[in-house]
Amino acid sequence: MTAAFIEKMIGEVTRGKKIAALGWFFTLLTFAAVAQPLPAGSAAGAEMPVAPPPAVPQQSEPVAPPAPPVEAARPTPEIATPAPIPSNGSAIRARFGVPDFVRREMDNELWRYDAKNCSVFLFLQHRGATLELRYTETLPKGVDMAADPVCLTSLEQRMAKMPNDVTGSAAVQP
Repeated sequence: MTAAFIEKMIGEVTRGKKIAALGWFFTLLTFAAVAQPLPAGSAAGAEMPVAPPPAVPQQSEPVAPPAPPVEAARPTPEIATPAPIPSNGSAIRARFGVPDFVRREMDNELWRYDAKNCSVFLFLQHRGATLELRYTETLPKGVDMAADPVCLTSLEQRMAKMPNDVTGSAAVQP
């Protein structure tokens, strides 16, 4: 069988499939060599003496000090965390002014404030005569939270640029 296989491999080589044929041939030879047991008295079965590691030469020249570290990347500036959003509707209106959009459904209201590059959504619920904040979200969303502090800060900056009396608008009243 081995002779037939070798003849086949030689035929493959002559047809232009040299690399594949040689790869198969060497693979077969490797498996044949591994599959054969070693004779009991052979030197291959004995442990080979391990040479000691070469001695590390002593440096006669002084080692130059390491180069100064490259300037580390500057830390990102800390984002000033805005004050917490008030929990009732009248305090929210006093802080942010009149919402850009209001939607009322039964005992709930949605107030949307549009800042420069984002929107703040405040979900409020009637509790007796007052509106209480239930949930806040921004678009785009914050990294680890629903309300992005950068968006809330830009909303406060928008409010600072508006005229003083923006809370008395008759268009949207809670």
